[in-house]
Amino acid sequence: MARSLTGLLFLTFFMVSCGGETATGGDEGETADPVDLIVNGATRAGASTHWDPNQWSVPGNTYAFFADGTGAFSGVDEVLNPVDIDFTWVKTGPASLAVTAPAYLGFGSMSFIEGSVPLGQFTTSLDANPTVRTFAIQSGGLPGGGP
Repeated sequence: MARSLTGLLFLTFFMVSCGGETATGGDEGETADPVDLIVNGATRAGASTHWDPNQWSVPGNTYAFFADGTGAFSGVDEVLNPVDIDFTWVKTGPASLAVTAPAYLGFGSMSFIEGSVPLGQFTTSLDANPTVRTFAIQSGGLPGGGP
């Protein structure tokens, strides 16, 4: 018991002396909004990754979300013509966002977002549909003709 208490006190002292930051980069006890963890960079110019919707979408469709509230989609429209479009998005609550873009983007909102760029994937429900969809991280080749 004394050894456990000593270890706990040491760990507490260590965290306080290191600034008390958590793995998410915030203050102790603060957690990042899952939406912030899926952005591919501050802006299109600063991004080097994008999201692949894996098996649930048309092969080759890709998405990217940037911290400035913009995003990019590269893929096909509703009649399978190739398209590269820019869109905007806003947080609508914890772990959720809304997208302003043409219908062929495939969704207008995401909720229950879990995952992150460092984890290499995230899951979400699209347009309040209970089916969970998975996006996998890809490097380079940003959609929409990005750098």
